[in-house]
Amino acid sequence: MNSIVACGPCELDRLHVTVLESDIPRAARLLSILRSLGIHQLSVVSGLQDLSLQLSQTQVDVLVTEIRPASNDGLMLPSALKMHYGSACSLQSPRILWLAEPLLPFTELVEQHTAPRPRRTSPPTRGEGISVKALDAHAQLACAAGFIATTLYSFNAQAVCDAMHALFAMPKIANRPLHARNDVPSEDDVIIALATGEGLRVVFQPQHDLRTGEIIAAEALVRWRHPEYGDISPVVLIPLVNKLGLHLLLFSFVKARVLEVLCSLQSMQMEIPISVNASVDTLCTVGFSARLGDRMMRAGLPNHLLKIELTEDIPVMDELCLSAALNALKIRGFGVSLDDFGSGSATLRQIARMPFDEVKIDGALIRDLDTKPTARRVIATTLALARRLNMTVVAEGIETESCRILLRRLGCTNGQGFVLSRPMEVSDFLSKLTAQRQSSVPPMPFSSAPDVVRDI
Repeated sequence: MNSIVACGPCELDRLHVTVLESDIPRAARLLSILRSLGIHQLSVVSGLQDLSLQLSQTQVDVLVTEIRPASNDGLMLPSALKMHYGSACSLQSPRILWLAEPLLPFTELVEQHTAPRPRRTSPPTRGEGISVKALDAHAQLACAAGFIATTLYSFNAQAVCDAMHALFAMPKIANRPLHARNDVPSEDDVIIALATGEGLRVVFQPQHDLRTGEIIAAEALVRWRHPEYGDISPVVLIPLVNKLGLHLLLFSFVKARVLEVLCSLQSMQMEIPISVNASVDTLCTVGFSARLGDRMMRAGLPNHLLKIELTEDIPVMDELCLSAALNALKIRGFGVSLDDFGSGSATLRQIARMPFDEVKIDGALIRDLDTKPTARRVIATTLALARRLNMTVVAEGIETESCRILLRRLGCTNGQGFVLSRPMEVSDFLSKLTAQRQSSVPPMPFSSAPDVVRDI
């Protein structure tokens, strides 16, 4: 049987629906409701292992499951489906109808990928052992991962019928793996570019004092223009570099350009710290800090002008090695920063255990400031924690003026993003700093915002 892309009032009988429920009375209640809608191809599985076996034997159009404190299978359903279907998950996976008990505190999802939802009659205010925000975030992650899912808060037949139609109002879209494209450079292209420097350049993303607008630091970013494919995103380049084990070569290329800029600034009697991204493999290379210190000494530059940002593109497998590497850098006067905090492997565990001077809040979390109160609370907590640990905080990805104002109200003083400055070529960066220094008038402050820390 082929999956239905959209079903009308008379097409529910074409659906194969499986109920994931270990409690027999609950399963019976759900089956009764589904039969009343004219759905006759019904089955029940009691757990995820039984579900995997059935999916191997039968095509299922919709999975119906409850989420409640006594059962976790509903929460694990997207992960189980992804494991079962692999890369074809978005096309082959059944649609998901999550049911919430009347006392379970779900909130309406506003994620654009979520299908239209039935109206809730009397929204609950308290839950039974499961966090409202955790469930809300889990549902959004499922939709963002490509699943077609909706949640329902009423167990009557009409609500279930409406939810079924809502599920099939959205077509399935195939995943398009990045490396399946024909316009991705080959590994040989990456090797040649790093060996010769052809097409590679470094741009500089200014970091600003959010109170005055003054440039106080910068981050060095690599850019690659391929002769055939044009500009290649770092999202493509960096994984290829790591796969080939060329991370040290890339770091050396960026570092050399940064030292040239630092020397130029020094000749103009300006000191602006510049940070360079480095993976955990780069930092844990034997003798890394000693060689870096020697290179700075030969350039006649103080070590504090070069900051090393630990990226999250490679997971930390040896915390003891990373701790030693970071401490070795700090002993020599280099600043160490944790990049992309709030995503990937950049976690509270690393902040607690590692000797970072600075934490950079991931841009995705910053962009949620305008719309999600939970993001504001997370950022406010991060700022408070950083103050207690004597760490600087830099907000990344500031793209709107309203976001900048909210950050100031939360007490964040340093940031970078398109609303402040876009990444600049070397000449533009130096000209901007020269103009800032030579201006007889102090830098114009941004629109005022109270310098208070509060949970908004």
